[in-house]
Amino acid sequence: MKLISLNTWGGKAYAPLMQFIKEHAPTTDIFCFQEILSSPAPQRESHGARTNLYGELAEVLPNFQKFFTAEQSGYDLDEPVDFPISYGQATFIKNSVHVLSTEEVFVYRDRNSALDVKTFPASILCTRIAQEEKTYSIMNMHGIAHPEHHDTPDRLMQSEKILRFLEKEEGIKLLCGDFNLRPETLSLALIEKTLLNLNKKFNIPQTRSILSPYFGKKNFDPTVDYILVSPEVETEQLEVPDVQISDHLPLILEFS
Repeated sequence: MKLISLNTWGGKAYAPLMQFIKEHAPTTDIFCFQEILSSPAPQRESHGARTNLYGELAEVLPNFQKFFTAEQSGYDLDEPVDFPISYGQATFIKNSVHVLSTEEVFVYRDRNSALDVKTFPASILCTRIAQEEKTYSIMNMHGIAHPEHHDTPDRLMQSEKILRFLEKEEGIKLLCGDFNLRPETLSLALIEKTLLNLNKKFNIPQTRSILSPYFGKKNFDPTVDYILVSPEVETEQLEVPDVQISDHLPLILEFS
């Protein structure tokens, strides 16, 4: 199977992002997107982000089952807005793949508990699938975004909550997304006690793009996105192409 994980940056690089998705849709089984906005409002943009990127992705991925977790309402990527909108993750699963169930698990704060954009809740959108007599838990995560990507008490607690959820899950596990963690953090190492970090296995040097407003600055961390899997997963390839479709780069995994 082929999985693509990507922090979409709310679609701020809209045209190349959508072109990339259209090109990869025929050969991709699973898309895991972070920083997705969904809104019934007529306006298309807010602070450069697409207000209904979820709906626009659904239009270009008609052969996929779609799932969305609304972590926080009332905000775009930058500040509160005066029209209905929700922020979260979206997972798209090809129609040929059997979806067993979905679940949303909050690992930081609760739904709609943000005090500002720096305290957005964090959750995992878990989609359980069956394929070729195997069951998989596909876990799409966007971790605590602030402060910078080092260990904090909240991030350590987030990892503990992730571990408790992993312990309960049956079948093959795959956790992907924008963790907002540096590779050397204890917060990441805790998760690595249970899952294999494919970034390390495949020597991925960078997952953020030159479109990032922090690129070239002191606080720019080149790697914050990861894919971690159960040790029994057969991984054929993980690549991170240098394409300017977001402030993050896509992680493309071939596995079975």
